[in-house]
Amino acid sequence: MACAKAIIESGQDVTLLDAGYTLEPQREALKVRMAKQDPSNWSIDDIDAYRTKIDSNGNLSCKLASGSDYPYKSAEISPNLVNRGVGATRSYAQGGFSNVWGAALMPFRQDDMLNWPISAAELASAQKRALEIMPFAAQNDDLAHQFPLYASPTHYPRPSQQIRTLLSTMQANKSRLIKSGIYFGSSRVAAAFDGRNDGPSCNSCGFCMHGCPRDLVYSSIHTLKELLKTNKLNYIPGLIAQRFIEDGDVVRVFATDFVGKPRQFLGTRAFLAAGAINSSEILLRSLNLYDHTVELSDSQYYVFPLLQLKAAPNVVNERLNTLSQAFIEIFDKDISPYAVQIQMYGYNDILRDVLKHKLGSLYPFFPENIILGRFLLAQGYLHSEHSGKIALTLRKDGDKDTVTIEGLTRPETREHIDKVMRKLTQSAVAMRAIPVKPLLQVTDPGRGFHHGGSFPMSASPHKGQTDVLGRPYSFARMHVVDATILPSIPATTITQTVMANAYRIACETTKLFKEVA
Repeated sequence: MACAKAIIESGQDVTLLDAGYTLEPQREALKVRMAKQDPSNWSIDDIDAYRTKIDSNGNLSCKLASGSDYPYKSAEISPNLVNRGVGATRSYAQGGFSNVWGAALMPFRQDDMLNWPISAAELASAQKRALEIMPFAAQNDDLAHQFPLYASPTHYPRPSQQIRTLLSTMQANKSRLIKSGIYFGSSRVAAAFDGRNDGPSCNSCGFCMHGCPRDLVYSSIHTLKELLKTNKLNYIPGLIAQRFIEDGDVVRVFATDFVGKPRQFLGTRAFLAAGAINSSEILLRSLNLYDHTVELSDSQYYVFPLLQLKAAPNVVNERLNTLSQAFIEIFDKDISPYAVQIQMYGYNDILRDVLKHKLGSLYPFFPENIILGRFLLAQGYLHSEHSGKIALTLRKDGDKDTVTIEGLTRPETREHIDKVMRKLTQSAVAMRAIPVKPLLQVTDPGRGFHHGGSFPMSASPHKGQTDVLGRPYSFARMHVVDATILPSIPATTITQTVMANAYRIACETTKLFKEVA
């Protein structure tokens, strides 16, 4: 959508091909109903229907959108998917996984982009535009020294009791923490807490993790609706893109509709942004690289509890938002030459569900607030240089292709995570919080959904790479603009830089439009 917006702003028309699954009508009605009510008036049945739930093993298998798994729904005509140890999957939803993301925003630093053919400075203006496309709730704090804000933040709500305690404690010991390489500050999130399109503002219902009933967390659907109003976007859902070819001065895109009918579209240029797994599949088919394996880089995702010494009172009944409310950035060459990011989350009802599952029949006798009031959830990420990979292969399988994705782990990944845990343990006194290492979970490659780079950008591309405009080797009018072309995956969140790079490519490409004209 960032790419489409830039092209439309240049005066060009855009045709957008999309599978385009949407939230089911009955769940959309539930969402609208809950948005109009105060949370205290929500019925038990509505709450149960709307919430993401843990599975029988006490794990969160996938994050739902308003109680629906439509972002993960596969189309009957899509290739078969064989998943071997990969935490990620593909999406055919309108808006993709922006319907279920955590909305955390952070740019990539130059020191984390050392093998890129473009610099952070070259992305700066596009970073600003990306943050103007989305709502940008943030604070101008110490994190801005390492990670520029690029744009003026919108309203940022008061953090929860737990996060206020954590940040105030770390602030009191700031010099000690910074000396050890630990920087911290408020989170940056793509959420319109003060309302969107003159609609209601955030009512701190705590349902961010289930899908904001008031639709205040950014989804690329918001930009889609905005661009449709320009009358310069022709949106065609119900299609699965298969392959593309360049034919003289045009690009031909071959697709299949949901009833199996072949469709063909022509354009002066084409832009591919189907998500790293889908885009890799389409590229392999277009390049006739069946039985050829490409590797996607990943930013290793791991989670662990951080237990505060002081419990926040009555946290279960606190009105709050449950998006990440604090970021911790670690710069320590003994751990990594790259930044390590940790996103901090306070109480949410999914954590309570997990606790209930663990304790079983003992839960009613358990002092809930004593534990949940101290319990913070930390989500950590490593640079792809220290993380596993995802091997992706496209094969012909009768009348239907098969995509196989396989997780490739690295033994040294756990060593880097253990160093992070030791670092936080050593800083426990300054933070008044200690990581609970026995509950550390190191997930399968792809579980954090920060992956890409199967066809990385290069200043001098060869087969299997793209140029700085996302064009596969030997192509002139076909551009890949999603995470598929990132040369590496830093630990900081991926969405902002992916949008910025897509916007940059579109802007550079519009210059080519003008040169041809």
